[in-house]
Amino acid sequence: MSFKGKWLQYASLVAFGVAVYALLTHLDVLFVALRYLFQVLEPILIGAAIAFILHIPLVRMESLLSRVKPLSQKPVLLRFLSLLVTIVGILLILALVIVLVIPNLVSAVKEIALLTPAHLESISPALYESIQNSGLLLEWQNNTDLLSLLFGSVTQQKGLLSALGNAVTSVFGTLGNILLGIVIACYLLMNQETLKRQYRKVLHAYFPHSFEKRIDRFAALMSEKFSKFFTGQLAEAVILGILMFFAFAVARLPYASLIAVLTAVTSLIPYIGAFLACAVGALIIVIQNPTKAIISIIVFQLVQQIENRFIYPHVVGKSVGLSAFWTMIAIILGGKLFGLTGMILFIPLMAVIYTLVREDANQRILRKQALTERKPTT
Repeated sequence: MSFKGKWLQYASLVAFGVAVYALLTHLDVLFVALRYLFQVLEPILIGAAIAFILHIPLVRMESLLSRVKPLSQKPVLLRFLSLLVTIVGILLILALVIVLVIPNLVSAVKEIALLTPAHLESISPALYESIQNSGLLLEWQNNTDLLSLLFGSVTQQKGLLSALGNAVTSVFGTLGNILLGIVIACYLLMNQETLKRQYRKVLHAYFPHSFEKRIDRFAALMSEKFSKFFTGQLAEAVILGILMFFAFAVARLPYASLIAVLTAVTSLIPYIGAFLACAVGALIIVIQNPTKAIISIIVFQLVQQIENRFIYPHVVGKSVGLSAFWTMIAIILGGKLFGLTGMILFIPLMAVIYTLVREDANQRILRKQALTERKPTT
């Protein structure tokens, strides 16, 4: 190697060391930059996730509609109609779920609104007597003066208005990102062949063949892991919701359809979702009947154990190829960095990183073994 080549190699090592040291000493700046980058890319990531989810029913719908000969001869029209039918079908399913849930939700809200001391006494005299003896009801009545709530201090009103404004901004921002993500997903699905061709062209033109192969492998893993994870999570959520509905119906517990839908939705959040659904369900039922609330917790945990042991490992667990330990690490890192969205997205991302590191480690071990076998014995 020439002197110039050695100098460039040493300079690269020094620059890399300085960069690593700067990152380690300014991790807070790095996290802020990553969080800002994620906020900027959030609509694109949401759109990619929606496209992954819609891709499987879209392919099956295309297969069905392609049997109509006029449509099979017009690929663009076939793709558009397939995407339209897929989206309409999903919206109809969501509408059906809402129709089933709204009556029970209204009933539960009315029960909570009617929660007065007299109503509490009618539900459970023993519970009411114990709470009354503890002085909690008196303290609650003294601390909930309507006038003080309406005409509190200026500082409290400003704080309340500021919090309300931030909440409204966050909600509308999230809804805006979701709507933009839906538009991006439709564009991705309608133009997937063109995008693949452009991607291949840029990759082949600007990168060496070895790097091109690595990028191809990374892209293939990303597509595989994310698709399997999202489709597996959706299938598992539907199965768990159905099981919970029948279990609550058999046990004659109230709000079976409401809690079943709540369980299906929250189960999309790994680990935390099940506990959240169980707590909210018990809180809704305890207003009507404390005994049934305890039964609901027992039934919920039984169904959850069956789902964890027999359904989740086959539907989701094997799809991403991560152990429980690395799944927990992914949830912790994603939650700390990017909140709820990060908790969900980091599981397939961790699966991609785990697979790539495992493949690279296996190749290095094989190369070392081959070099060891080639060495002459003395």
